[in-house]
Amino acid sequence: KIQGELIEPQELSKYLTEVAPKYSSARACFESAYCDLYAKEYSYGLFEYFKVKKNNFQTCYTISSTDKKMMLEQTQLACNNQFITLKLKLGKYGIDQDIETVKLLSDNTPPDCKFIIDPNQAWTFADSKKFIDKIDQGKILVLEQPVLKHNTIALTELSKYSEVPIFADESIFNLKQLEKLFALNAMDGVVIKLLKAGGFYPAFEMINFCHKNGVKIMVSSMLETKLGVYNSLLVASKSGDNCIVDLDAAYLQNGEPFLEGFKQAHSKIILSKEPLEILDRINNQMTIWRQ
Repeated sequence: KIQGELIEPQELSKYLTEVAPKYSSARACFESAYCDLYAKEYSYGLFEYFKVKKNNFQTCYTISSTDKKMMLEQTQLACNNQFITLKLKLGKYGIDQDIETVKLLSDNTPPDCKFIIDPNQAWTFADSKKFIDKIDQGKILVLEQPVLKHNTIALTELSKYSEVPIFADESIFNLKQLEKLFALNAMDGVVIKLLKAGGFYPAFEMINFCHKNGVKIMVSSMLETKLGVYNSLLVASKSGDNCIVDLDAAYLQNGEPFLEGFKQAHSKIILSKEPLEILDRINNQMTIWRQ
């Protein structure tokens, strides 16, 4: 506090970036907790504090990189549960098998089902080019970070070559990196994650830049609880109607400690004005720890 009053969250965010520039996840956790405290000090929830207008979202669903048979089973199950955008994790078994897998899944999904292809930096430029040449591009919504994060030349050349939008994930943590890759025409879009950006306000800076310069946005998360997904939904609410939402993490968790915050039904997520509540069993455990 300064003279008995809470510091403005934006000022705290700037300070955290200055003193801990390499620890984006820690900054995000501290800043989001502080924003929640600050909002409650004035009888707000974060929903009201950030003046959320858009609260309905449709998330994609992640298909893990396994053998083709299991990926097909996961894909068909997701389609049966009304997911129309699927993120395919690839890069584990080589480019030729990745191509075969995507062709198999393409042939066994509805026409309106689209794919986000995420090789997790596992491909070379030649691999990426081969994939683009051999796959039905109409089925692919996004090709996400196919090459190593530091290989800016390959990312730039790929963006020039591909009609499929290229999104940078690991290559962009902050506004400075976003500005650099944008100046090089090295990507069509950026994946914004709260824990990667370092908090709400660094993420909002990146979103504002994207809106001003026509850069596409995907809001995603790590494998997080509802608390993390709720905060990421607040970021998505600022990202525009064309933002791609990749926030299926809460579907993948067991023993979820949080209640409320948002409602989810298959691919649809509705962000609630009600703040998240922690389960009684967690509160009880915390009481025991304090004792």
